[in-house]
Amino acid sequence: METWSSALCRLAGNALLALSLGILLYLGLRYFTEGVADAQYWLAVVLTAPLGLYLGIYLIDGVRAGRLPVGRHAIVRVTQPVRYWLWMIWFGVGVALLFCVWVYAAGKLT
Repeated sequence: METWSSALCRLAGNALLALSLGILLYLGLRYFTEGVADAQYWLAVVLTAPLGLYLGIYLIDGVRAGRLPVGRHAIVRVTQPVRYWLWMIWFGVGVALLFCVWVYAAGKLT
């Protein structure tokens, strides 16, 4: 079992890592947006594509397997059909909206 001091040290280390990476990401995005025309559309295309692809694969896998891992538990279609389909609709709407943002941003770039 972990002691309080070692847990706090790990928490502080993770916080420091997240803070430094967040600052680097902010500085990188700021540098990128200053030198590129239509940078907001490039960022939208680059950032929505991986998340939309991941959620789309997640949905396809959920339909194929009949179970949807949400949090620490899996929702099984056979035992909890209403909950399963509500989550599928929720993630499906998310994928559709990400796709719409991606199409809009890609259309503005052309």
